[in-house]
Amino acid sequence: MDVTKIIDSITEPLLSAPLTREQRTLLGLQLLAWVRLSEADDALEPQYRVGHVKDGATSEIIDAAKFLDEWNNKAFRGLASLAMAVGANAVRQVLEECSKLNEQGHLQAFDPRDVLAEVAPFGSGGISPDLANLMVGLLGLAAHETVYCAWDTTGQLVGRLLPKADLVFSETLGAMPTAALMAIFLKGRIEEEITDPLRDPKAVEDRRLRQFDVALGLPPIGEKLDASIVDKDRYQRFNIPKASRTVLAIQHLLAHAKRRVVVAIPNSILFNSSSDAEFRKNLLLNGQIQTVIALPPGLLRGSALPLSLL
Repeated sequence: MDVTKIIDSITEPLLSAPLTREQRTLLGLQLLAWVRLSEADDALEPQYRVGHVKDGATSEIIDAAKFLDEWNNKAFRGLASLAMAVGANAVRQVLEECSKLNEQGHLQAFDPRDVLAEVAPFGSGGISPDLANLMVGLLGLAAHETVYCAWDTTGQLVGRLLPKADLVFSETLGAMPTAALMAIFLKGRIEEEITDPLRDPKAVEDRRLRQFDVALGLPPIGEKLDASIVDKDRYQRFNIPKASRTVLAIQHLLAHAKRRVVVAIPNSILFNSSSDAEFRKNLLLNGQIQTVIALPPGLLRGSALPLSLL
């Protein structure tokens, strides 16, 4: 059964609620994940499992949603507010539909990695599935390797990495619980932080950036550089202080990776005559560039801006 059709079918009771399509999709994924976790013996205490909650009082549904929202699994961030916005009865109906799908076996191979990207607002970081596949494929992941992934707000890259990597460390600017949701459906080890990776990186140990085998990311496009990022850097990442924010992002990824970095950038970074030219020269002189791949327009959701992969 098509993943989008699954989401649309289970969220039908939410159509009259004051939610955007993105919020409905997110809530549907969270409730499906709730059903999935309720099957595991040690994941949830009995009073918070779907089988108990959906047959209980209205207050129990909201209380359980609040518990999950505050739980250490980041997949349920925002669940309480979404549940209260649609009402406990609507949540109960969706949980009933999710449970039926699970009993029928439709969740066994459920793969939601591109669903949120399809409904996310323009500019939210959604990319073509083909581009996501290409970026992950270019990493050339070997068994037991670790990955650092930055700025993946829709979870498309994380969703592809989890089945392949020994560990995925994700840092994103937004508070979307997408990466943690991917880990529930697709299995795999993930560590996730909500932060600005340039300004305040969290993948740190012993006052140094943690090292991963490979790194990849799609840095935000069009954001202005804040000079304080360079001035306050404690990890010696940036050797070209006046470079663009995108170049700082590439340097950040390089500082985390031992073997390879794959990064999607706007084509302007390859040709502008600003201080980025010094960065390009250094990459060539140091033998750090293996491939530059020019991409067609239309791979970035809501934008015709052509990209390249380094």
